Amino acid sequence: MAFLQVVAHELGLLYVYGPEPGQPTRCHECQALLIERGGYSGRPVGLSEGRCAACGADPHMRLSIFKR
Repeated sequence: MAFLQVVAHELGLLYVYGPEPGQPTRCHECQALLIERGGYSGRPVGLSEGRCAACGADPHMRLSIFKR
């Protein structure tokens, strides 16, 4: 699985997860924690107005399927 995650990153995917639960989402620029996960739920902790609170990078993610 780790090999596939490396390949996915090399192909340009910013956020790739394996089968292990609780994997956090980190900023692709500064590695700051963006989304904290426990089990099968997650909560945003390092986002400010949709950007990384630490460096301002745009993580290119939607937090809700209902927002545009």
